[in-house]
Amino acid sequence: MAQANYEAAQANYREQVLTAFEEVENGLSDLRFLGQQNGILIEAVKDSQQLLDLATTRYKSGCC
Repeated sequence: MAQANYEAAQANYREQVLTAFEEVENGLSDLRFLGQQNGILIEAVKDSQQLLDLATTRYKSGCC
């Protein structure tokens, strides 16, 4: 009986460790994805700012 309880506890521990590793891996993957997405959004903001600057310059100069 004690041996069976020990083996069940070991199996439960292994399962919890594997689940923890999976959660960490998922978190790291999400972080990597969000970092990439952030870079894309930063570039989009820069491009939008350039377009705004160009439109403002054209407006102020009376062009187009």
